Amino acid sequence: MLPPTTAPATVRANSINEGVISWHMIEDVLGWAAVLMVSIVLLFKDIHILDPILSLAIALFILINVVRNLIKTMKILLEGVPNGVNIKEIQSKIERIQGVVSVSSLHIWSIDGEETALNAHLCVTGNRLSDCEVIKKSVRDVTSDLNITHSTIELEWKNQ
Repeated sequence: MLPPTTAPATVRANSINEGVISWHMIEDVLGWAAVLMVSIVLLFKDIHILDPILSLAIALFILINVVRNLIKTMKILLEGVPNGVNIKEIQSKIERIQGVVSVSSLHIWSIDGEETALNAHLCVTGNRLSDCEVIKKSVRDVTSDLNITHSTIELEWKNQ
C-alpha cells in the first residue's frame, strides 16, 4: 500500500516560466469550463449570444495576463531594478560602511527573474588588501537579503 500523498494547499510559481505555464493551464481550464457551461445552457435556452460573450471575456482575461507577463519579461530583458529593491536605500547603506567614501556606480538587476546581479564602483580609503576584503564582505552583508548570485565590486582608492 502506498503512503498517502499530501498536495500543497496553494501552487506558487518560483520562476516566470512556471508562472506562464500555470496561467496557460488556468486559461485552458477556463476555456473548457466556458464550453461546458454554454453547451448546457444552450440545451435548455436559446441564448446564442452567450458563446461569443464568454469567448471575448476569456480572450480579454488572457490578453491582460499576457501583458502582465510581457511587462515582467521586458523588465528582465532591459535589466530593470527588481521589484522591492530600493537602490537609493542600498546606496546609502553602502556609503555608511567604514572606509567607503562614495558609490559612483551601483546597478542591481535580475538575470532571469529569480537570480539578482550587482555591479558597484566604490571610492574607498585605505591601501591594504585586507581593507578591500573587509569592505567587499560588508557590501555583500548589506545586500545579503537581495538573493544576489553574481556581484562585481570594483574599488578605487581615494588620493590622500
